[in-house]
Amino acid sequence: MVKPDFDINLLRCFLAIAETGSFTIAGQRVGRTQSAVSQRMRRFEELAGCRLFNRGKHAVSLTNDGAAIMHAVQQMVNQNDVIANIVRSLGKPDREAPAPLGNQFIIADTVEATGTEQTFASTLSNPDPT
Repeated sequence: MVKPDFDINLLRCFLAIAETGSFTIAGQRVGRTQSAVSQRMRRFEELAGCRLFNRGKHAVSLTNDGAAIMHAVQQMVNQNDVIANIVRSLGKPDREAPAPLGNQFIIADTVEATGTEQTFASTLSNPDPT
């Protein structure tokens, strides 16, 4: 079975809906229309093979399946933001290099997640320890 690759924009929409309880407000947060956010969630639910949200007239909430993936989705979005920050800093003479740890690098960066500053640290394998 081939594992699906999840588009980071799907994941950002998922988080925005889960955090706001609204497709409309989530759309404003991610810079998309409510219709575009709804389409993305239909696509994400197709990929996941289950419903991720309970949709009511005035509110949206996570299903048990949606709640089960919430933490992993948040980590993936945070990791993407860390990588984006590193890539943006490449080639700049004043950037700090990741601190080596054996044959791995520890990368710590500050990312903005859900409107608050958080420090997010991760470990990436160093493919060439020399």
